[in-house]
Amino acid sequence: MKNKFLLIAMAIMTIALFAACDQPDEKVNVASVTLDKTSLIMTVGGEETLIATIAPSNATNQNVEWSSNAPSVVEVANGKVTAKAAGSGNITVKTQDGGKTAICAVTVTGGNSGTSDLTGTITISPSTDVNINTELIATYTGSEAVSYQWKKGDTSVGTNSNKYTPTQAGSYTVTLSAEGYKSKTSAVVDVNDPSLLILGGTITISPTTATVNTELTATYSGSETVSYQWEKDGSSVGTNSNKYTPTQAGSYTVTVSATGYNSKTSAAVTVTGGGSGTPDLTGTITISPTTATIGTELTATYSGSEAVSYQWKKDGINIGLASTTKPNKYTPTQVGSYTVTVSATGYNSKTSSVITVAPSASAGITINLAGMDEWVLTEQSVQAVPNENKVFSVTGTYTAYRWYLDGALVGTSSSYTFNKSAGVFQLFVVVTNSNGERRSGRCRVTVTPIFLNEDFEGTTHSFTIVNGSETNQWYVGTAVANGSSKSAYISNDNGISNACSTDSYSTVHMYCDVTFPSSASPYTLTFDWRAEEWYGGGYYNLRVFLIETTDTPTAGSEPYSGTQLHLLYNFDGDTTWNQASISIPATNSGTTKRLVFTWHNYYGVPVAIDNIVLTR
Repeated sequence: MKNKFLLIAMAIMTIALFAACDQPDEKVNVASVTLDKTSLIMTVGGEETLIATIAPSNATNQNVEWSSNAPSVVEVANGKVTAKAAGSGNITVKTQDGGKTAICAVTVTGGNSGTSDLTGTITISPSTDVNINTELIATYTGSEAVSYQWKKGDTSVGTNSNKYTPTQAGSYTVTLSAEGYKSKTSAVVDVNDPSLLILGGTITISPTTATVNTELTATYSGSETVSYQWEKDGSSVGTNSNKYTPTQAGSYTVTVSATGYNSKTSAAVTVTGGGSGTPDLTGTITISPTTATIGTELTATYSGSEAVSYQWKKDGINIGLASTTKPNKYTPTQVGSYTVTVSATGYNSKTSSVITVAPSASAGITINLAGMDEWVLTEQSVQAVPNENKVFSVTGTYTAYRWYLDGALVGTSSSYTFNKSAGVFQLFVVVTNSNGERRSGRCRVTVTPIFLNEDFEGTTHSFTIVNGSETNQWYVGTAVANGSSKSAYISNDNGISNACSTDSYSTVHMYCDVTFPSSASPYTLTFDWRAEEWYGGGYYNLRVFLIETTDTPTAGSEPYSGTQLHLLYNFDGDTTWNQASISIPATNSGTTKRLVFTWHNYYGVPVAIDNIVLTR
């Protein structure tokens, strides 16, 4: 009997064991993802590597996707970030499991992004006999408000601070940047590890001044066998050689290294343009007028004889056109710092001084002094644009004026200039003359905040385009536009024209993520649109969707999982620009959604859209 029970028990244990073996491992979901850096300041041509960390560390799916919202400024591949042009952009890492994201904000300086040199000098102290864990202090002698980017070799380290404490041996610099100025980099400071030997020789570069295409030669005076790493403006260039021929102007150094030794870096050699085929332009470039408001036409004047092209910039970002079709004039539609760069084949480009464009004063609003039986009466209602001036005045001439905004005295002049970013305000005025005082009724001033405003005029824009291999695709370019030079449109020739193939089925998308501010009222989405021709039937349409940020549209199909906000179809050959207005429910308050513009066609109706605005 005992043996029988023993056999039964062993059988049960065996079955349980096999059942346990058959149980699949439980999936561990991703909870979050973080980046080792949340911001970077880079120079054009520089490279950085971002490291993504998934939590928990034992999450089943460790795969991530990298993207840039401004690939023309900064691009990313498997975490390696490359600065392409002056400007700013965000690098986003997204987990395949759960769609968790983290963002690194990148600012790119250098190239022709600045207009003049910083006035001061930048030094690091201590500068010699520095060991790891010694605090480095950057001192700038100029008056400009600058930001700091420390680097070890060509890798950014530290934060925007004039102090940094290195924990690793290497060659350290600090680069200063300021809006409207060219960046400036300090001399190299070698930081040593006391546990390593010091190279016995010195490293120099000859010649000590040079122009592009002049060969530079590094000479190391010690007996150790060393390797060479050339750098331009803090970014690695060239190969392991004691010679390098620069093809671009900049500040060049060379670092020598040997196993078991601290590395050592040469003094910088400044390479300028002016070698064969690269002289400076002979003339000067100026902008008139030198002060302006929104809507004022700016005119660039170049005094030289060379045939030049013009590139306008706002806050360091390319705008307008750099071509003979619109060569030297630009009318700003936004406040900011504007410059223009002139270029000619075989010459170094030249950039104007900064012109500051201020808000334009809206048409004057006259406060009504009639019907003052009830002081609390709201006599007028006015809509104002965020952060733009609106001037209020009264009819007649008085000896004294007192302007009140929400009950607080805000002015005593004959007019009052209102400028707020958002909100609803109550304004009234009390006037005085020999007959006594008189008070206006209340004027309700509503400022509607704009949290998406895309006119496609910069070198970057808010939208991600999903074209896949479709024949008719979204492009942002200059084929058509409403009010300025660019729009988003369907094209079948790589953006050259606003056209599409009439016998090809295509479904393409452009989208951006929008965070809706808190509101109890609906939101309003407006955009301008036009269409080239009409073929009849329902074979084509422009749809606007609001979907979850975890859903990504796919070329060739529509994002039906979301809320369809608007449908435009049967354009009937309307080549004039029209405006669509869509009300978005307040239930989206406090959420982040993905706004998608989807174009679907079978026959040929190439649509274009411009001036996308989302307000509360």
